[in-house]
Amino acid sequence: MSVAVANQEGSRTHEAKMLFCGHCNNLLYPESNEERRMLYRCACCRRIEDHDDNITVYVVNGGGGGQSTRPEEQRLLAEFASDPTAQRDPNKKCVNCARTDVACFVNPLAQPTEDMTLYFACADCKHVWKNEVAETKRR
Repeated sequence: MSVAVANQEGSRTHEAKMLFCGHCNNLLYPESNEERRMLYRCACCRRIEDHDDNITVYVVNGGGGGQSTRPEEQRLLAEFASDPTAQRDPNKKCVNCARTDVACFVNPLAQPTEDMTLYFACADCKHVWKNEVAETKRR
């Protein structure tokens, strides 16, 4: 299960903040409630704080087989390309726009059913695709 944060319009929000418990000053950890609102829980005293800035939490549950066909999963995978810490392959060209700013990653959504297929995501056009070699071996 992976969690992504977006505002009501669906666009990416600002940088994640480090929040501390108002009771014991330990780090607060994000979680969601039944209304899909962002809450923060202290791991030490279990206090829950609401620091909601009109944020909705989207929880992506993977389907069987590891295929990422749902639109919200595709958007999440495309966002990995914007991560400056993501591994880059300088020799790989995007199959959609032929640019070389391509991030690569394995099992990006931490799906327990996902194999070790290598994914690529273009930082320019946000196109996501799987490694062709792995796809050929499955057939």
